[in-house]
Amino acid sequence: MHHLVNIFLLILPLLSLASCGSVVKIPLARFSTPETSGIGVTKLEAGIVKALRLQPSPDLRAETVSSEPILGSSLAGILKPSFGLADSVDFELQMGSQQAIEAGIKIQLFGAPAVSAGAGNFSLAVRLGYSIYVSGEEINAGEVYSEPRLDRKMTVESGTVVYELITGYRFTAGLLTFVGVFKDDGRYNLKFKEGVRTIIIHEYKTFGQSFGVQLKKGLLLTTLNAAVGDIEITNKNKKESFFNLGLSFGILF
Repeated sequence: MHHLVNIFLLILPLLSLASCGSVVKIPLARFSTPETSGIGVTKLEAGIVKALRLQPSPDLRAETVSSEPILGSSLAGILKPSFGLADSVDFELQMGSQQAIEAGIKIQLFGAPAVSAGAGNFSLAVRLGYSIYVSGEEINAGEVYSEPRLDRKMTVESGTVVYELITGYRFTAGLLTFVGVFKDDGRYNLKFKEGVRTIIIHEYKTFGQSFGVQLKKGLLLTTLNAAVGDIEITNKNKKESFFNLGLSFGILF
């Protein structure tokens, strides 16, 4: 529990990384491996990924605001601390600029945890998470070029359930390869606080596969992770394919 308190003390000043805005980034290469950290072991990872980018509307400044979403990609930084509640159970957090704050539990069904895993270790894990994105934005009419120029004040609330199944194998004590499948179920709500009280709602689902390799040197970790699949805005009948790639560095302590 002492280590868990230390994690929260570390995270509190870093929550400022989650900047405000109407655009939300959704990293799908999440550096999720099938190995837990180990009981009482803290893992801290930091990385950069090519993430999905959800823009709620083509122009939030227009007199009549369209609710047609724009999907794209963008680089995103990730900070991911976790703590081993047991040899087979991790509590995880994930956050970053223009991203939801996600909390999750990873349960390892087979194999040794990362702190003690050796060559030949076969691992299988399931992960369940929930992410929340709460933000606000104010657009001043004097700062935009659309006509007519309108002040806007808005709030954004987003919640997503994340499911993952990951399996992997250590060819050597320092080399873990892993694959997985994941599914996200999310909802994005934007509300204007004054003026035209438009409400924009986007319900989305993602489904895809992840692939990765992790190098372990002592207690230092380097992870390369890729994710491919589809995102669907179900209430807008909009669907696109994606490819996300990320690189992270971490430490066990």
